[in-house]
Amino acid sequence: MNDILVVISIIVLVILASLLVIDKYKQYKKLKSYFKRELQKLELISPELYRHKNSMIAIDIENAMIALICFNRSTELHTFKTDYILPSSTNKVILIFNETDYEFMIIISQENGGIVRRYHFLAIRDIEIIEENELIEQKEFITHIYMKIYVDDMENPYFLIDFLRFRVRANSKNHFNIRDIAEESMEKIKILILRATKNNSAKNRRDEVMMSNVSFNISGNVYGAMMATQGTATMNNNIYINEIEKMIEDNGGNDKEELRIMVNEIRELLEDKEEIKKGILLKYSEQLEKHSWITGAIAQLTLGWLIGK
Repeated sequence: MNDILVVISIIVLVILASLLVIDKYKQYKKLKSYFKRELQKLELISPELYRHKNSMIAIDIENAMIALICFNRSTELHTFKTDYILPSSTNKVILIFNETDYEFMIIISQENGGIVRRYHFLAIRDIEIIEENELIEQKEFITHIYMKIYVDDMENPYFLIDFLRFRVRANSKNHFNIRDIAEESMEKIKILILRATKNNSAKNRRDEVMMSNVSFNISGNVYGAMMATQGTATMNNNIYINEIEKMIEDNGGNDKEELRIMVNEIRELLEDKEEIKKGILLKYSEQLEKHSWITGAIAQLTLGWLIGK
């Protein structure tokens, strides 16, 4: 009797397992058909496809189009020029980089949808590679290799890119290969951040020169300009001073302290003198010539005093 019950139990388990496998297969076919229909509607050109559970990310590099397809939800379309794609091993997180505009997009796939976030490279404040390991029978295995990226406005200030999906022996060929890929990806992103930082600084300097030229129509060397007035004026706010101090901190290099002293002396001259005479800035000509990026700001500071700001 017991043997019969055991046989019946085994048959029931086999039937249940078969039904479960059939159900999973039906779901898979249903999802596959759904994704296929959605891709046909979008008419993407040779898209790169990344699937995670009920969602799929399709990246059409030629048309700069990214589609986030999720079962039983409206497909999201994003326009984004793509130069560099970095997916996690599970396709849960994908980074897409646009080197021209110094932007990157994070797409986080979830069970019933996805999160899409867009950032400038300069929003990244830190990046590192992490390895985790464990000992099994006195042998060391690597369980995780992942990139941790810190972004300014995220509540949990990082997200992860996985490079290792299965456990590998420490110091094995696979371990070294995966770690090399992770480190190369990190270095690539750091280079992009460095380029963005340099270009952003150069753009800011150009904007400052343009602003001073347009607003005040100042040309030539500021220290050679004649700025005179009669009467008294009081500078009652520190907006210009704060801006100049920030510029000095960002661009002053080894001359930061000398530039700060120069600005303080100019401010004291403006505040103490009832009359501004020709050549008052002559003593600072060497510093102004060496650091031409600050001349527009000094002109703005002087004009601010002249008009009574």
